[in-house]
Amino acid sequence: MATFERVRKKITRDMDSIKVHTAESWANILLTNTAQLKDEREQAKFWNWLQNPEEDEREEPTLGACDNTKEILTPEFVTTTVKDGCDEKECDAIVELQNKFARNGFVMVCRTQPV
Repeated sequence: MATFERVRKKITRDMDSIKVHTAESWANILLTNTAQLKDEREQAKFWNWLQNPEEDEREEPTLGACDNTKEILTPEFVTTTVKDGCDEKECDAIVELQNKFARNGFVMVCRTQPV
């Protein structure tokens, strides 16, 4: 049995087990179960099923790779000014920082360190 088939059965079972859904319960069921869909083909099957659960004759949704290079909210290299108090006179020091981003499942981690 394909991963999508198992996920679809779990989603259907979880949806049927609750008599009244809230937005939170519905989202929790979908997010919990779809986290297992790592392959793009399995994800495409899921989106097709979600948009067409009766499997009528419809055109399948167009899915493509996400291009995250267009919007960069935080640049990789950043310079900032800090107060340097180690001298008799306080002066401003310019520090260059590097941001490294990594995604692990639903968690985005940003590590910032001086260059």
